[in-house]
Amino acid sequence: MSKPVEPGLRKRIRDAISKLIWDQVTPWVYMNNDGVCVTTHDGQSLSFPDKDSPGAQELFWSGTYVEPFVTELCQDEIATTCGWADAHGVPRRRALSELRTELLEEFIRLYWTMAEVHRQTWWKLPNGAVRRDTSGEVDRMMAFLDAALASAAKGDAGKGDAARAAPRRSASA
Repeated sequence: MSKPVEPGLRKRIRDAISKLIWDQVTPWVYMNNDGVCVTTHDGQSLSFPDKDSPGAQELFWSGTYVEPFVTELCQDEIATTCGWADAHGVPRRRALSELRTELLEEFIRLYWTMAEVHRQTWWKLPNGAVRRDTSGEVDRMMAFLDAALASAAKGDAGKGDAARAAPRRSASA
């Protein structure tokens, strides 16, 4: 495996997604015992007493629940990576390519964990349940990331219009 372009990139992103999973995803596992109370990206506190609470499952999978945290992470990491690349004379495209790889891996881990929480919380079939396919969520986040990375590669350090635009859920999602 080649030497990473920016030391610490993988750990920083992994730690951020681990914190997101701990704070925003893991609490849902315990909702039948204690209910769940989570704080959204905009600071709103939401509580559900149990898994059958109206809107609980819909919120969990809505693009407005975890994705604002992820898009903010992407924007911050793009800006950090571009700044590091510029300061160290590393081509932005090379640094951003490494960032893309790390973020893709963590998107998969995040949504896989969400699918597992969903399976444990909402799917109670006699023989278990098939894990929810999260490829649509990963694809949506990758489309957002690719647009933001393209903008950053052209000179915008991740804070331009493409980077700020939230990923859009397709009509079929």
